[in-house]
Amino acid sequence: MSGKSSTQIFVQPFPPTGAKYQISTDGGRAPVWSADGKIIYHNPGTNRFAAVDVNTEPSFSFGKPVVIPIDGTVHPPTERNFDITPDGKQFFVILPASTTNANSTKPPTQQINVVLNWFRELQERVPVK
Repeated sequence: MSGKSSTQIFVQPFPPTGAKYQISTDGGRAPVWSADGKIIYHNPGTNRFAAVDVNTEPSFSFGKPVVIPIDGTVHPPTERNFDITPDGKQFFVILPASTTNANSTKPPTQQINVVLNWFRELQERVPVK
């Protein structure tokens, strides 16, 4: 897919005033607000992420999209497979497994680690003073 996409990112105030601001310029989907006032979204035309600075005071304004240097993302058209931590310090995205390991011709092992009861384990390891 190349060129302009018909899917774009818009922002409108709440409560509604009739104003509507187009944030993306060449395609966008699945926007997320970060804690530091940015909108992060996926550009399906380039298969890259972009971030846009947004200010709401004294009036609404926003900057130009800046590409986030992450290549090779996997994006089903109806799902968002990325997110930002609430503090805005980490960005998580699902990436495809590489087809081969650099030192081997075998495909890499695919795994997902899920940690249950992690807070209880943290309390056991780091006692509260």
